Amino acid sequence: YPLKVFGKDEDDFERYVLTLLREFLSEEVEISMSSKLSSKGSYLAVTATFVASSREQIDAIYTSFSSNKRILMLI
Repeated sequence: YPLKVFGKDEDDFERYVLTLLREFLSEEVEISMSSKLSSKGSYLAVTATFVASSREQIDAIYTSFSSNKRILMLI
């Protein structure tokens, strides 16, 4: 499942997204991460791809990420 998360370009944003995902995914689940900086360098788009176990798991991730102040948008 690909999840794209947008936030301000801070040193630890990609690691922060990974840490949040680990609250919902076990250590056995492989997460592929990539990131792209915005054209002006202010924002970072992090794409995390993983195998989800259920629709409920995806819904829980979206609910948690949507209420997080460091995350500006997710798709």
